[in-house]
Amino acid sequence: MATLLRISVLSAVVALALPAVASAAPEIRTVSGATPASLDATINAFKADAGEKRSEINWDGVPATATFPNRFPGGFFGSQRGAEFDTPGIGTEISNGSPWGGGFPRYSGDKLFSPVGSNYTNVRFNVPGTPRQAFTSAFGVVLSDVDTTGGASVTFLDSRGATILDVPVPPGPNGLSFVGVRFRDGERIAEVQVRAGTAPIAPGVVDTPQTDLAAIDDVLFAEPQADLAPPPDTQFVPIDVPSGFDPSSSSASSATPLRASLVTLAKSVRRNRLLKVVLGSSADTEATLTLGKTVKHLTLQAGATSFSFRVPANAKKGKQKLRFELTGTDGNTAAKSVKINVI
Repeated sequence: MATLLRISVLSAVVALALPAVASAAPEIRTVSGATPASLDATINAFKADAGEKRSEINWDGVPATATFPNRFPGGFFGSQRGAEFDTPGIGTEISNGSPWGGGFPRYSGDKLFSPVGSNYTNVRFNVPGTPRQAFTSAFGVVLSDVDTTGGASVTFLDSRGATILDVPVPPGPNGLSFVGVRFRDGERIAEVQVRAGTAPIAPGVVDTPQTDLAAIDDVLFAEPQADLAPPPDTQFVPIDVPSGFDPSSSSASSATPLRASLVTLAKSVRRNRLLKVVLGSSADTEATLTLGKTVKHLTLQAGATSFSFRVPANAKKGKQKLRFELTGTDGNTAAKSVKINVI
């Protein structure tokens, strides 16, 4: 049964008798059914929501060399579609023929997608053909054989890893389910996490109400747009330099004390995610960025450097100290530390 959630929230702003400001809630479409035809009307409505500039991935164009028993490279669609797929598990797979022992209906074509060693798939967006981080305003996904209520979900996150919305997938035992969301109030979806079933698909694991196995079919999303955040590679940005300070002078390091600054663009970050920081140095210098047992060695120019620091997958959860230390050519040092929350 298809459902359409349309909610309008009215926010009043009391300042100089300004009028109320309308805020549009996300438009959520969900449906489940025994056949592809039972999903068509809802999926077509979502396509209209997402607009003409959208991408659709149905896995059937993936070559045999990237399908089972071979692993599927998660960045396969990054260059053309602007979406990359990974998992906390050990890889991802595309079915080839009867998928994983059968029992998984298809919405389109013959191939399905599944994470390996996990029931979670992370979808991240980039400007097609570039490594630049991007966001989308609409995302939809078809799942195969979600047997139970609460057996699957779709979670939408911003570039900081903060959850914007979590949508349960309607059950469709031995059938198909769909969740599609269009964000209408400027939300920037940088990542989508799809939980397919309650356990990973694996040899010998039997699909039961207690162990609900599910696979992923079609994925649809609005064209990714460039994020305003700096790209993953190092980029230099200008900062104000104290009057009279000349970083090109051979005596600059001795004439001016070495100074360091550290700004994080988020206070919380998930393990195995990128934490964007801005590193400031008053001179050309060597530096280290340390979190727990992980140390990054950097060579910096005077000024500010935007840098993406990947938090280790095995980092200790909770409050951690991120330390930035400079070492000048004369042996002098300067350091800054901030606390971040690893989640």
